[in-house]
Amino acid sequence: YNKFPGRYCPERNLAVASLPADVSAKGCNTLCAASCPGAQCPAACTGYRSAVDGPGTNVLCMSSAEAINVCAFLPDCFGVDVVATNRVYFNSFECDAADMFTRLIAKEGYTTYAKPVAIQ
Repeated sequence: YNKFPGRYCPERNLAVASLPADVSAKGCNTLCAASCPGAQCPAACTGYRSAVDGPGTNVLCMSSAEAINVCAFLPDCFGVDVVATNRVYFNSFECDAADMFTRLIAKEGYTTYAKPVAIQ
């Protein structure tokens, strides 16, 4: 994967609901809303933000390493935006290399990991 620190791809996330069930189960709202805060809150929910992670949000609560590994097996996943520990977004191919440098926006605290693509 190519790493782009301080950058992210806005508004081109894969919808959590469109992901395979075992992956969509790690959507922050699905995984964390009912049990956090509290003793039953899963460790992965350190990335959960109750004020913004309502139903329909596309953020997943998983580590960056897990997200990169999962993205590798999702044909529609171009890459991963990592916001914080256990807070990631999968990006669609609308962030592809053809204009990746114009699509990736500077934002402190974010890092984008993009699948390597062949230069034509």
